[in-house]
This record gives sequence, structure tokens and C-alpha cells, in this order.
Amino acid sequence: MNLAKPLLEEIDRPGLSVNERAVLRCRLARNLEEAGDYEAASEALAELWQGVGSRPMVAGLDDETRAEVSLRVGALTGWIGSASQIEGSQEMAKDLISESLRAFEQLGQRSKVGEARSDSRALLFPIRRIRRSPRDVKCSTDRIQRRRRRTKGYCRIPKSFYRKSVRPIE
Repeated sequence: MNLAKPLLEEIDRPGLSVNERAVLRCRLARNLEEAGDYEAASEALAELWQGVGSRPMVAGLDDETRAEVSLRVGALTGWIGSASQIEGSQEMAKDLISESLRAFEQLGQRSKVGEARSDSRALLFPIRRIRRSPRDVKCSTDRIQRRRRRTKGYCRIPKSFYRKSVRPIE
């Protein structure tokens, strides 16, 4: 990915604080997650998270960074747990995303609240079980594009959504 290399170089910079390094790792994980590379996104957070089934290590981080790490770990737990059919992963993902949602609401960060809500909706409505025609997906994305023009916040749809869910009608 084009954005991964500069972020990796910036993460390795020696003068960064723990919070700055964690935020950069979350940004890298989000970029990889949007590209559909969930395992690489998990590896990007390896310093903060041991994998699906474990909570992130957020001791020493400020509230905003703690919420961001919880959001990324929750989203990845949901995607990886769903793909690997890991027992209890969806519930843990929902709990982590809910924690981050409450923290962002307390901090007054409306864009992050929207992102957390978008991620929690994606967990509640598993995309890979849907059978849609390309025409239905096109209509859905057109509606989202129209809504984006009217509102400041919008729902993220990972690029991997289109590859996994679009199947011809039988």
C-alpha cells in the first residue's frame, strides 16, 4: 500500500512519544484494514495487542489514544473473528467498539463517534452473508454518495466489501 511505507518510517522515528507512536500504528492499521489486509493490520498493532481474544494494552496512554486503540482493535477483532469463526469474537469486538464510542462521546469528537458507530453497524450486519447483485451494490453506493454531499459524516465501506459481496444473481 502506498501509505504504509511512510507511516512505517514515521513509526520508527526515535523521538516519538508512546501516544504518538500508538496513533500512527492505529492509522496504519486502519489503512491496511480498508485495503482488506486484516492480518497485516493486526501485525501493525502487535505492540499494543496480542491478537483476537485479548484486550489491547493501553496502560500509559491518554484517553483519546486509548479510545482510538480500542476502536481499531475492536474492528479488527470483528473482521478477523468473523472470517475465522472464532467463538465470542463478535461480542468482544462489540464491547471494545462500544468502549471507544463512549470515550469519544465524552471527549466530544463527533467524527470519531461516527466512525465507531459505522464499525459497530458493520459488526451487527455481517456483510459476507449478503447476496447482492452488482446493480444493488451500485444503487447503495449511489445513495451513500448523495448522502455524503448533504452531511459531514459518512459510513466507511471497506474496499474488500465489493470483492466479497458482489456475486451474480442465479
